[in-house]
Parts: sequence; structure tokens; C-alpha cells
Amino acid sequence: MAKRKIDEAPAEQTQQDPLAAMIEQFARPAAVEFESTPAPAETKPAADDSILIEVPLALNFPPSEFGVHIDVHLSVSQSTAIRRVAAQLDRRQATLKNGKRVVNVSDAVKYLMEAIAEAGSLVG
Repeated sequence: MAKRKIDEAPAEQTQQDPLAAMIEQFARPAAVEFESTPAPAETKPAADDSILIEVPLALNFPPSEFGVHIDVHLSVSQSTAIRRVAAQLDRRQATLKNGKRVVNVSDAVKYLMEAIAEAGSLVG
């Protein structure tokens, strides 16, 4: 495809009304060339941005039939830890089972509980 400068009008448009030629020029999609970049492979977390912990979990525990509301005051270290988890889950664009993005501390707690529940179903 031949490239042309924006201010150069094609030969067939020189006979038209200048306003109509300008409207037609911008109405046509422009041919844009992009360098193709390979799609990034699935990003694996760096070794220092995640940790592995053991969580005690009762086996053969009956499922709950109701939701639980949690209202807790966290220590400085607990607050820092959950905020760090929430920030990293947000950076990774993590989602809850219902599809909602994890963007705050409350979502991070829910995400952790979902992860524990899922891992627990494999153990129990």
C-alpha cells in the first residue's frame, strides 16, 4: 500500500470540494503499520512476590449453611500483610469466584478463603 502524507490529497479528490475531500479522507480508515510483538508467555510470579504457607484445616468438617460476617481489628503487622496481599492480587488482576476483581483488603480476605476452600476440597 502506498504511503502518503496527510496534507497530500489523492489525484481523484483534487476536483472535489475541499471540505468534501477532507471529510472523505478522514472517513476512510487509515492504514497503520504496527510492529508485531510476540504475545507474552503466561507470566509466572517472581520467586520473591509470593509465599507458601501451611494452613491447618479440619478434615470431614460439615459445610456451613450460612454466611459469616467478620469485623476485626488488625495489628500493624497483620494490616501490612493483608494490604500487601491485596496490592499484589490487584496487580495480578486476580478475581473472586463470582468474577469480581480483587481490589481491596476485604476482597483479598475473600480470595484467601476461596483458595483455602478449594485446596481443602482436594484434601478432605
